[in-house]
Amino acid sequence: MKGKKEKRGKKTTTGANAKFDFSDPQNIVRIEGWARDGLDDKQIAEIIGYNQTYFCELKAKHPELCEALKKGRAPLDIVVENSLYRRATKGTMIKTQQAFKCKEVTFNADGSRTEREEIKIVDLEQEIPPDTTAQIFWLKNRKPEYWNKQPIRIDTTTNGKELENKELVFLPAESLTPEQIEKFLGNDAKPGPDDTSTR
Repeated sequence: MKGKKEKRGKKTTTGANAKFDFSDPQNIVRIEGWARDGLDDKQIAEIIGYNQTYFCELKAKHPELCEALKKGRAPLDIVVENSLYRRATKGTMIKTQQAFKCKEVTFNADGSRTEREEIKIVDLEQEIPPDTTAQIFWLKNRKPEYWNKQPIRIDTTTNGKELENKELVFLPAESLTPEQIEKFLGNDAKPGPDDTSTR
């Protein structure tokens, strides 16, 4: 008589085998540790036996899972922020060695000249200035109102009138001279009270 094979693993309400128990605090601590080690969601999902899509669904169902990932990654975020800040604000000193040829010239009592050369290795410190790319990134994210401004653009094809399937050309207003602006606007451009230029 053939017996039925025993199914191993805990059955969940959906009928699938339970691969990872999120109610166990030790498992949550493990996930937090993996996140602290720098593993992303896909890698953690593979470790516990899920695909990335289902793991994302589980994060919505289990707030303790989501919280463990955040807590685990928080120290890493701080390390990266500090590193970016240091790179943007402080130059770094690097130590190098450089070889120099030294020549020693001496004169004997009879007036003859003798030269002796030797190579000396000298330790040098070289300062590398702060990274401008890191500075720009920092400023664009911390002060977007000042550093993420889009250039002012003017419509040079329709003079503000309704479009007639024309291609628009946008130019930054700061790059145009008053003569160019007048040319683009045509006859409708009248000099303002502050305009002292002659035509």
